[in-house]
Amino acid sequence: MGIDVHEKFVGAQTMRWKIKRNLLSFAVMASTLFAIGCLIIRTGPQEDLGYDYFEEMHPRDSWQGKIERWQERALEHDFSSLLTSSEDMTFPFGNGLSLKTKEMREEHLNTYNTATLAQRRALIQLISNWIHEVAKEHYYADGPIDDWATPDEVFRWNGDDCDGLASLVFYLLREMGFPEGTVFNSFLYRTSDGKHHMFTLWFEDRENPWIIDSTGAMSSEAIRSSDLTGWRPLRTFSLAESYTVERRRRGIF
Repeated sequence: MGIDVHEKFVGAQTMRWKIKRNLLSFAVMASTLFAIGCLIIRTGPQEDLGYDYFEEMHPRDSWQGKIERWQERALEHDFSSLLTSSEDMTFPFGNGLSLKTKEMREEHLNTYNTATLAQRRALIQLISNWIHEVAKEHYYADGPIDDWATPDEVFRWNGDDCDGLASLVFYLLREMGFPEGTVFNSFLYRTSDGKHHMFTLWFEDRENPWIIDSTGAMSSEAIRSSDLTGWRPLRTFSLAESYTVERRRRGIF
């Protein structure tokens, strides 16, 4: 049975209208979906869970060479002998500044495992106060070339900037019984101007370590990583390990 030209035209028009209607409906649904998606992204961003300080570092990481050079130089010197060799425990700075480490060691050395959590935190604050007193007389900037000083070099140079003073905190914590794998140095940058800074970390737990800032540039007392604002950690390292630092986030879906 044949179909005349008029019927073909009407049928084609009807099909085009149906297709157009379906496309319009799809476009409305799609735009609604994307609008909802954008709304979710704007009002419900990913939850910031702090930092993971132990992400594997890329073999060609731009900081790896500098970290390794510091590790090599630091391992050449037995810093612990400097802490125990003097009766009055005066660090051999030029002016004979006493850091009162004899009293600190007598009270706290090798007591980490028996100390309460509150006592460990109190010791962290004590060391934070101690290094700030050191920085008042023995902080000076490296200049255009930033050499990360080892404790031995800090003694010979009669001071250093944040990285050298942080190395003192690192070694002192280890000498006071804080276990390997819980004490690290780390550096970061200030998000407002890109300024770099080094500090020491004590990992009371792996999620939210304590920050001991040797110069007080970030904080005048030891604080938790979760309280850090305006700074972005970059790398973490000890005498034998090095890691990159990444933000830890949980998605919304």
